Amino acid sequence: MKVLAFTPQYLPHLGGIEILVDSLAQSLRHRLIEKIVVTDQPSQLAPRDVVNDTVVHRLNFTRAIQSRDTASPLSVLHQLIEVYETEKPDLIHMHSATQASAWYVARLFRKLSLKLPFIVTQHGVLESVDRLKVVRELLLKADALTAVSDAALQSALQFSNRTAFSTVIYNGIQKSGDAIRANQTGPRNKLLCVGRLQYEKGFDIAIAALAKVRSAGFDAKLSIIGSGEYRGYLERVAFDYEVTDHVSFEGVLDHPSTQRAIANCSLVLVPSRTREGFSLVAAEAALCGIPCVASRVGGLSETVEDGVSGRLVAPDDPNDFALAIVDLLGDDELWHALSENARRRAEKKFDLNTCVERYTILYRK
Repeated sequence: MKVLAFTPQYLPHLGGIEILVDSLAQSLRHRLIEKIVVTDQPSQLAPRDVVNDTVVHRLNFTRAIQSRDTASPLSVLHQLIEVYETEKPDLIHMHSATQASAWYVARLFRKLSLKLPFIVTQHGVLESVDRLKVVRELLLKADALTAVSDAALQSALQFSNRTAFSTVIYNGIQKSGDAIRANQTGPRNKLLCVGRLQYEKGFDIAIAALAKVRSAGFDAKLSIIGSGEYRGYLERVAFDYEVTDHVSFEGVLDHPSTQRAIANCSLVLVPSRTREGFSLVAAEAALCGIPCVASRVGGLSETVEDGVSGRLVAPDDPNDFALAIVDLLGDDELWHALSENARRRAEKKFDLNTCVERYTILYRK
């Protein structure tokens, strides 16, 4: 079986969708299911590539739309048709109906009068900006709608008024060797954020909370892994709060290095403002036995169980974040209890084999 999988971006770019689809592709290959990825094309990457034995086609979905030239999107649509005719997939699986390729996928179905099985997996909670006619069209067209959390699923159902088959399939996490268990031999003062440096991730809230934690007498430090247009602003926030020497911007790390950083920190912070459908970072932290302090938004209450595997706090509130961080850094017994609960819960709830099995059954059905 051959599956054409659409993603907003793909490796070497690292994000929750990219890591999940790569893990699925490698695992499904052993079940005779081949994933072919179609994604947007950053200027520095080749139009066709092979990543971890997965064929990747990169098309200028975003740039063609932004060109405001009607010929450009039509040219990209023609390229997508060529990809489809070359790969001859048995099924199309779209990871997020809100990505730039949505317009093209809808027209691919129309132009070729496709009757191919079609699956949409919603990875984020829909915001007002996502509520587009083409998004509703794809959500309704899908033979199966899955989501990475109940919060993400409900937002898609409420927007589309869909009544056909839908279900939640939690993201699965690949266990990896030396990063699997927390390494807490030194002082417990290392805070970590991982993700794109964008407004909705709320990393400025983490920096403001760090300043309050340090004022409370804790020698805490914050590392931020990721890249994005928000970095300059975050550096200014660190300067304004006088914590520049205690905030380190690590840039983009590969996945194993990121997992090691998670396993060696004291707390993972997920201060998201919007959209968060699941948070693979929070789930990976849990599997390493690292408690997480996260915003009470979207699907984060499903990834982090408040008071059991971590703490949930009010979004956009540095004071709430700081209080939760101080509680966990200052209470060794509580930290260890949450650490063990998080690890056990992640092993049961976010198992990659279970995730792969559920997608396998869905594809074959």
